[in-house]
Amino acid sequence: MKIKHLAILLPCLFAAGLLGLIWCFWTASGPYVVETKQPLTLKEATHCPIDLPAEARNIQYAEFADWQILDGFVRFEAPVEVCKAQARSLIKHYLDTFHLKQGPDSEFQITPRVPPVSSRYFADLPWFDIEHLANALEIGGDHDLQPHIWIDQTRGIFYYHVQH
Repeated sequence: MKIKHLAILLPCLFAAGLLGLIWCFWTASGPYVVETKQPLTLKEATHCPIDLPAEARNIQYAEFADWQILDGFVRFEAPVEVCKAQARSLIKHYLDTFHLKQGPDSEFQITPRVPPVSSRYFADLPWFDIEHLANALEIGGDHDLQPHIWIDQTRGIFYYHVQH
């Protein structure tokens, strides 16, 4: 009888210890936070959460990631066709990653007015000024972890937001 109890108790203690170790490492690491304080060049933008096209300039980004939380913002300037290609590439990557089919949210929509996007993790991102978009295109953003992208066709500015 005692051996039977020991056979049950030891795996439970091992599992509890393993979970305790995982919890310690997770809480010790803390959240990942990166935020630019000024526009960067492509060469300087080493911690940008997305791949950037070669033509990107005046790059700014902010990202907060912790356990199951993600809040990411990217803004850069580039020719409009480059911005569109980048948006299509990011949406395609999202669809492929989650084995989804292309739907209406993976096509560009003309957006007359875009409300500001706020973050619970960044107090102020004045460079993410999507409320001032002119002649805007919008794509994505209808699902969790799906990039939400806006392109200012007049000024050639790409805006990206993702959250979980």
